[in-house]
Amino acid sequence: MLVHIGYHKTATTWLQQHLFVPDAGFMPVASRMELKTHVIFAEPFDPMLVRNLMQPRLEEARRRDLLPVISYERLSGDPYPYGERDGALIADRLARIAPEAHILITIREQVSALVSLYVQYIRSSHGTLPLRRFLQMPGQLDHLAYTALVTRYVDLFGPQQVLVLPFEHFRADGPAFAARIVEHAGGSGLPADLPFARRELAALTPTAAAARRVVNGLFAQRGRHNPRALLPSQTLYRLAGGIIRRLPETRLNAALKNRWRALTVQIAGERYKADNAHLAALTGLPLGAYGYALLTDRQREVDTSALLYPH
Repeated sequence: MLVHIGYHKTATTWLQQHLFVPDAGFMPVASRMELKTHVIFAEPFDPMLVRNLMQPRLEEARRRDLLPVISYERLSGDPYPYGERDGALIADRLARIAPEAHILITIREQVSALVSLYVQYIRSSHGTLPLRRFLQMPGQLDHLAYTALVTRYVDLFGPQQVLVLPFEHFRADGPAFAARIVEHAGGSGLPADLPFARRELAALTPTAAAARRVVNGLFAQRGRHNPRALLPSQTLYRLAGGIIRRLPETRLNAALKNRWRALTVQIAGERYKADNAHLAALTGLPLGAYGYALLTDRQREVDTSALLYPH
């Protein structure tokens, strides 16, 4: 079984819709709702119940010569403010369900990921926080320090069972990215017609996201990420959303995007350099070539914790 845990905003939707399907040689054996109910939020947790739930689909996958797969980015944890930092707990539960599984972890350069997550927070979670407050929420930046969770999976499943791939690899060479996943899962070959150029769930433009944040504070349904909307109204929310979708592209989009990136770099600071250096040493990935912030050679000399992950 291949278990893909995300992270969020790393082409997970594309993988779920185009690669992890029977036409491409895979068969999903657990739905998002089943994973939420029986793995992520289950109290008490019963691994046998999950195995019994998947068993008919595993048998069907064998009959059809398909590779069984679980793919859900929430398995890596909740990336939003007020979220559960439960990625390690979920890893332990997955190891009890399928200790022989092959694990796929997809990651993304943190500044790009944080800006994308912020737009998704506004779009899908009706969020109202400005970017600075979003980034400064307790634990918000910690979620994208990847090494701790990758190491947890290596400890639980073994180094040969864990594959880490950067989202940037998908952007640079989609066929090679997908072929590496198939190889890791024990398959061979790719369909000739996979739509690598297609984008799923295209993000709001920066100006549209900024307008949507204001609308969320006025009309969105109240919830965990938006407890104080002034006048919750689905009618007004949909009407405003229709106007936002028709906002024209302007130079303001590029200016606002650059401003968000600069603010994210300022707040994240040196936060990820040591962690990325450790992850590069642990996995052999050329993260620097993909734009990930890394320690310089001199910084590595004084960062003795890097010795935990020798080349």
